[in-house]
Amino acid sequence: DTRHLKVDVYTMPILASNGTVQGLVQLLRNKSGVRRQSREYVELKLAATRDPLTGVANRGQLETQLRHLLEDYHAHEGTRFLSAIFLDVDKFKRINDTYGHQIGDQVLVDLTRLLQYESYSGEIIGRYGGEEFVVLCPDTDLEATVRRAERLRHAIMKSSIGGISTLSVT
Repeated sequence: DTRHLKVDVYTMPILASNGTVQGLVQLLRNKSGVRRQSREYVELKLAATRDPLTGVANRGQLETQLRHLLEDYHAHEGTRFLSAIFLDVDKFKRINDTYGHQIGDQVLVDLTRLLQYESYSGEIIGRYGGEEFVVLCPDTDLEATVRRAERLRHAIMKSSIGGISTLSVT
């Protein structure tokens, strides 16, 4: 369109192995920046931090949150607790091979909803990758975390995950 923008221009040469300039790259950056509250900013932030299938924290966001929790833990000189629960769906490849990837995806979505329902406030649920999930449990000691993990395991075993009555997810 006909709007004028103030931009920063960065120019970098593209050099051949002998040092001669073969071309250049120019980067233009809008100096007005991105408003933090803009819809686009919120959408980009969610896309960068959330798993697109399940909506929980993606691996990068999970690692960022863990780093913050560890910094807080060390700042309190170990007087607080921090635990993590790792979950991996048993025989997930067999679920995909038998029922198809759409059902496999539904298993992951249903499992995420169950974890969200069963989690306590302050806990962070993230998809680590594939069928692997992590629940970060701040201020939770080892004994309590083991009880929580067992409770989650039993809840998953007893639930109808994936929408198929013959499908048992563990």
